[in-house]
Amino acid sequence: MLNVENVLLHFLLIVLPVFLYHGFFGSLNYFPNNRQNQFRKFLLLSISAILSMVFPLASIGQISYDFRSLIIIFTFLYLGRNYAFLLILVTSTFRFLLGGESLLLSFIFLPFFYTVPFIFSFLWNKFSKRQKYLCAVLIGTANVAVFYLILFIFQAKVGDHGFIPDNSIPSFLLGGLLYVAILFIIIFYEEYMEENTLMRIQILNSEKMNVVSELAASVAHEVRNPLTVVKGFIQLIVKDDKSANQDYMKLVLSELSRAESIISDFLNLARKNTERRETFLISSLVKDVMNVMKSYSNMNGVNLFFSLEADGELHGDINKLKQVFYNLIKNAVESINHPGGEVSILVLKKGEDAVIEIIDNGIGMSQSQLEKIGEPFYTRKETGTGLGVMVTKSIIESHNGSITYESSPGEGTKAIITLPFHKSETN
Repeated sequence: MLNVENVLLHFLLIVLPVFLYHGFFGSLNYFPNNRQNQFRKFLLLSISAILSMVFPLASIGQISYDFRSLIIIFTFLYLGRNYAFLLILVTSTFRFLLGGESLLLSFIFLPFFYTVPFIFSFLWNKFSKRQKYLCAVLIGTANVAVFYLILFIFQAKVGDHGFIPDNSIPSFLLGGLLYVAILFIIIFYEEYMEENTLMRIQILNSEKMNVVSELAASVAHEVRNPLTVVKGFIQLIVKDDKSANQDYMKLVLSELSRAESIISDFLNLARKNTERRETFLISSLVKDVMNVMKSYSNMNGVNLFFSLEADGELHGDINKLKQVFYNLIKNAVESINHPGGEVSILVLKKGEDAVIEIIDNGIGMSQSQLEKIGEPFYTRKETGTGLGVMVTKSIIESHNGSITYESSPGEGTKAIITLPFHKSETN
């Protein structure tokens, strides 16, 4: 029979891995696709699943009743199919070692319990929070119905020789309600923690941007004025054929130009509210960028490709958005240090958003390097400052868009920019 102590213990065992992960590991950084983070969560879920089998919710007749399937369903939805199947293997092995008269029945449940979450795992990341909550109720209800149906097929009926004693029907019905409720709670908690973690990261990033912007506003103009004067006199000296050290003067001019470029990046960070908004086709934006960057890619021996699978209107500052793509394509080209280099620009439509993917086959980045992208002054270039990436991110966010990166060492990098279409295109 079910009792309050067992219900609370089982609930704690199921919620605990999610709580521990977000309390200790997830608070360090938020990168769900990080293999190390995924493995940590998998270990916590595996321990929880095994403990739920060691301390079952109830033993009713010949059936040991536990909720380890909830942990496996959660793994399907938030860790992926590979980890879910591995967890099924772990729990099945442990269940086999435990033995018991209902061993065969527990294995029969497997394909029926996990077919629905397996299907939903392909679409889970595309669902809204509301849709995820509805799916949680649907999956839980379907599994409870399947459980009762299989018991009925195996003649799990009231009687001395059935699976269930005649006084345990209320316990099974209560167990079904608890099953659906706990699945809903752990999915709600996971979504809540992910949303809060993302919000915390956005606040931290916003604070970093504000610090750099204030620094830019206070320093850039003061530094630029004397540089302009120095550069002007150096140019006059270079024009004088009789002056000595012509090569040194050219080097000074080159370094002054680089200093001006850095100051321009600072000023771009400081100018957050100077966009000139207009409506334009995304195809015209990308084609203009292609025309400018084609010669640069050819100079570096890199082929530049463009594929437009969807078109529509964007509303924003076209010049600043061009700067975004100049920076990203330039970075992609410079990441390639081998013959046969390729950079592809792919324009897609996803719901009410335009998705522009910039894909290169360069040196790629490790997970730790990916995690640092966008931090002030982080760069992998010897002469870089890291400000270009910050400017890029700032411009995209000012247009209500987002940018993410996918990369592996030696396999290249994909930058994914999402920008909302103009409202007239989505009505």
